Amino acid sequence: MNIRALAGVQVLLMAATPGHAGVGEETTLTLWVRGYPVTRGGTVSACSLEYNAAGRDFIYKEGGTFGVVGNLTVNRVMRDGQPVMFASLKVTLNDIVGERQVPSAPVELHVVAADGTIMNERSGEAFNSDMPGSRVQAFLIRDGFERVMIGALEKRRLTIAFNRRAGGTDVHVPIDLTVKEVDLETGSVSHSDEMVGAFASCLKHIAPE
Repeated sequence: MNIRALAGVQVLLMAATPGHAGVGEETTLTLWVRGYPVTRGGTVSACSLEYNAAGRDFIYKEGGTFGVVGNLTVNRVMRDGQPVMFASLKVTLNDIVGERQVPSAPVELHVVAADGTIMNERSGEAFNSDMPGSRVQAFLIRDGFERVMIGALEKRRLTIAFNRRAGGTDVHVPIDLTVKEVDLETGSVSHSDEMVGAFASCLKHIAPE
């Protein structure tokens, strides 16, 4: 994110009114969402929802501005000749300090559906990726995951939650899955259902028979 974009994000966020600061519902802004298939060897093997958002952290940073990018990906891999499905959530967190972005990898990651259902059926421990400020968590695809994804696609909304210390209060970042682009100078938002449509269509290709 360049300096001009950083300034635009900060202006829009500062103009907003915090919601339930202190219990995790921070002032946030979805900047864009992308939905697309991931291929390996010419075959669709995963479906990804990529997001870019910004917010103000009233839990750990006294209202400091942050940017968060990443993706929620549903993967299909072959193990012992059988297809295995799992999901992965990547969160890259940068605190915005003046004209700088300071990488600050979160500790624990969660996904929350529009109805409050939390996807917490983890597969292993979260780990840092090779990108500064990034954290990745894998999830089992079971009933909790299916409820979260069905609700997200129906409501066109998904909430990414992270904390900055183990067991700490979660910072919630609601992602509007219909946001195609935000004009940071005027604040106007371009909406579309094509991102959700592309993701849902991709899932049909990798779902077990």
